[in-house]
Amino acid sequence: MNLTAQQLNGTHLGRIVTVHHHQGTYTGELDRVEHHRETESIGHYQTATDKWVTLCVGVAEIGHVPINTPITMQAPVEQASG
Repeated sequence: MNLTAQQLNGTHLGRIVTVHHHQGTYTGELDRVEHHRETESIGHYQTATDKWVTLCVGVAEIGHVPINTPITMQAPVEQASG
């Protein structure tokens, strides 16, 4: 399944993901997802938008990645019944 970093959230923790980062490709278990929002004032309105996502995959603390960073998520391992 193809996602962007912005689409990752806590429900994906523990899944095997590949992060296609400009510094390289990281594959491992998703350990941490943190969205960083910035508030912008537009006239009288304030909007909070995601700017960065901090990712930790396996032992690699990837750090801040742009929200449009491509992520490939492997299908969850089916539990064998029986």
